[in-house]
Amino acid sequence: MAYRIDGSGDSVESANRSLGSTRGNLVKKLEAGNVSTELTVEKSVFAAEYSLKGKCTNVACVTSFKVESTKSWDVLLAVAGAKAGDISRYNGRFTVEQYLGLTQEQEKALKSPRAPAGIEPRPVSYLEKIRM
Repeated sequence: MAYRIDGSGDSVESANRSLGSTRGNLVKKLEAGNVSTELTVEKSVFAAEYSLKGKCTNVACVTSFKVESTKSWDVLLAVAGAKAGDISRYNGRFTVEQYLGLTQEQEKALKSPRAPAGIEPRPVSYLEKIRM
């Protein structure tokens, strides 16, 4: 079973940081389950959505577009540049998805009802108990 993690942001760097944070949270969950934290990336998908910062000055102007690559950010940025010309005229929103191959032990640990590492279970109040 492939397990998907993702990250997004207004730049490639922020999308990568977001992915790193998501990956870190996954590793904490695996550590809490006392299983291997080694992760195998089966597939990565890099995507960007661009929208024009200002108004179009000619009829042939591209106001928004999407680009996707399974190769790398560099390939994605090259395709976006070829499509838009001057990419600096656009605001971008970047997303990276990774599909991870997990072992059966890792899958089992993630399905476990245990709280993730570093997070203490919240005490249940009397009112919550009687509502259950």
